[in-house]
Order: sequence, then C-alpha cells, then structure tokens
Amino acid sequence: MRVAGDQSSRMVKQFSQMSMWMTGVVGTVTVFFGASASAQDQPPVGLADSARDAVQALGNEVVKGNLEFAFNHMYPRWQSRLVKQSGKREDLLQKVRQAGEQMVQNGISIIDFKADYPTSFFRVWPVRLDGTDEQSDAPENFVYQWLTFVPTQTTLRIIDRNSAETPIRRFVQNGFQVAITREDVRDWSFIDGSTLSVESLRSLFPSIPANIDSLNDPSTGKKVLPKPREAREIK
Repeated sequence: MRVAGDQSSRMVKQFSQMSMWMTGVVGTVTVFFGASASAQDQPPVGLADSARDAVQALGNEVVKGNLEFAFNHMYPRWQSRLVKQSGKREDLLQKVRQAGEQMVQNGISIIDFKADYPTSFFRVWPVRLDGTDEQSDAPENFVYQWLTFVPTQTTLRIIDRNSAETPIRRFVQNGFQVAITREDVRDWSFIDGSTLSVESLRSLFPSIPANIDSLNDPSTGKKVLPKPREAREIK
C-alpha cells in the first residue's frame, strides 16, 4: 500500500522532513566542481563489513532516540557547511533536538533499522594529517578517504490519534547513508542520502563521477547510488 493523502501519510512526510535535520541533509547545495571522473576502487579486506557495521550502529542509536549520536557522527565538512547556514553549531544541534521532540509529539517512532552491504567504494579527497607542516603540500602530509554507499531500511511506527480503526500503523522507508572514513583508520562519519543530490555530493567530493546515479557496480550489477523510495505501509 502506497502512502496516501491521509493523516498518517502527512506524518510520514513530516518524519522525512525532520530526518533531514537528524542526519544533516538540509537543503540542496548547488556548488559544482569540475573534475575528472574516477573509477570505482577496490577496498581493502574488511572495509565493507566495517562500513555496514558502522551504519548499523548509527541506526541502532537513532532507534533508541539518541539523535545527537547522528549529529556528532555527521561528516565534518558537511556539518560545518550546515552550521554556517544555521549560525552556530549549538543552533543546529538544537534543531536536531526539536526534531526528536516533534516526532514524539506527532506519535512517530523509529522501531527498526537495517543496514545492508555497501554498493561501491571510491577513494576520495585527501585530508591533511594532524601535526604536519601547514605550509607543505608534500604527499606524506595527506591521507585519502574511503567513501561508500550503504543501503538502509527504516521501519516507522505511527500512532494515528485520528483513526479509530487503525490507530497504530507501520511504514517502511528505504534509503542510504554515505559513509566516509580515512583510509588509515576506521572512524566513520555519515551523510544521509534521503535528499542528497549528485551535485551536492560532488561539491564535497569532486572526483565522484558526474554520472554516478546511472552507474552499476560491476561485481553485483546493482546501482552504485541506491535510490531512496517512498515510504510504504506494512501490516
């Protein structure tokens, strides 16, 4: 059953809008950097499991209502961009807290979260190592990052106070997390993919192929960039 124009549907749409604050996707950034396309890269052994486990841990905290965990594990450069839009970091954090409170008031709760296997990996955007000479651009002063896309499935429970027949309804929403870590550590941070455009992704990582939304993973045949789906009701 597709989400229709009833009270529960409006509540699901409100959740989708609020989730942009919870996971850091606020608006669409349209800065576009030209760059040569990079091929999908072969990750080291264990990296796919690490990414999936990290996203699952993220989801587990959100199910518990710990939205600040999602905020604190937002990809730093993306969070900095959003902080500039909000004024201060505390202002953005307060909006995250308010989103959680509004969910409770509207009878919306996240009751399950499942992270699937990543689709593809890209080696992207070198970052400067701590303690290195800020004036030196020597390669040894930098380390690349791994980026991947982790499909997710979120189950919502909605208490519809205006419905006597079905006061409790459940919806499933498919999406994905962009997971990023430095290649020398396993310290993942995230960008929610629910409203993420290719342009905004490439504004952070210019080497990502411009046609990434049409590429398939050569090993699985699946789309590299998972497509978020409209929430659907389950019985």
